[in-house]
Amino acid sequence: MQSTSQRNFIKSITNFLTGKSHKHTYGIFLFILLIILLCSYGYALWSFPGQYQFLRMSVSSLGNTLKNPIGHYFWRFGMVVAGIGIIPYIFFLFQQLRSIARITTYIFTIILIFSAIGVIGVGIFSEDSGIIHYLFAGLAFFGFFTAFSFNMYTLIKTIKDGKGWIKIWQLVLIYLIADLVMLGFLTAFTFYWLYYFWKIFIFMMYLPLWEWLLLGSYIFYLYAIYLIFPKNSLN
Repeated sequence: MQSTSQRNFIKSITNFLTGKSHKHTYGIFLFILLIILLCSYGYALWSFPGQYQFLRMSVSSLGNTLKNPIGHYFWRFGMVVAGIGIIPYIFFLFQQLRSIARITTYIFTIILIFSAIGVIGVGIFSEDSGIIHYLFAGLAFFGFFTAFSFNMYTLIKTIKDGKGWIKIWQLVLIYLIADLVMLGFLTAFTFYWLYYFWKIFIFMMYLPLWEWLLLGSYIFYLYAIYLIFPKNSLN
């Protein structure tokens, strides 16, 4: 028979996994996830043979078993942990937003979960695994952007309904950064293939650099949304 402390512990874990814990709990958890991710990336960069070139080498090169025979373990570990770890936070976002715009929040949540699966897949299947790695990478990169686009409606509705916990300038700043970086990435992606086939130097827009910027903008978005939630966000 379970004791009261055991039942409370199980309830606390269940609440956390389903997004029903206090905002402060997810703030600490996000910080821990970020530290793990930064450490895994940092070690992968440090152990990379020769010199890693941000302008010419993809983010996934850090997890390439051939290019980074030691560091790839840490990079891939960080990606898997980040992908799994972000899921409880996704449910926290769902709990906070579903009362504002139910349908779009469900869509936002489902796409985010698939994006998290994409991150996990990128960690499991290294860059040298072939097409399966790029499928998961596409799921992650474009999934996050699609989810954030759906969430824009919810946040605009929050302002329109006078909820008061998000300001117009915050909404504009968040999406200005995310959209501009995505536009830059898509432009670089398009011109990259023109450069690849035609070897015209002007078309080489350093796609890997835009990958890093896109990754940074997604992390910024997830943290920014957390910060603008009311301090008493508790379900």
